[in-house]
Amino acid sequence: MRFMIYVGYITMCKCLMVTLLAAIGIPCLIMALRRANRPQWTGAAPNLLKRLAKGKFEKPDDAENQSAAVECCVCLEEFKENETVITLPCNSKHVFHESCIKSWLENNNSCPLCKAPITEEALGN
Repeated sequence: MRFMIYVGYITMCKCLMVTLLAAIGIPCLIMALRRANRPQWTGAAPNLLKRLAKGKFEKPDDAENQSAAVECCVCLEEFKENETVITLPCNSKHVFHESCIKSWLENNNSCPLCKAPITEEALGN
């Protein structure tokens, strides 16, 4: 009788261990694999940050340019008249506040909108 009770406990412990492995081990393994496949973001070189095209923001007057950016997509604030903005080389409509895009490019060497890399070639040497 005691032997049957021990066999029952051992079987129950095996089921518990398999369940714990499935409930805890598999999600941990999946999370580790996802972290390993995550891209490594690197910031733009400091000399590239200095060479970005700066300008003053002017609101478009004609209907043709109404599709131009009126807010910074990094901070989501509207541009103010004569505010210093930076236009990225990937597209003339990708305009950002100077401080916003510099803080973005310190962590990610790509345009926040189209993900195009900011390179020496794009800036025109």
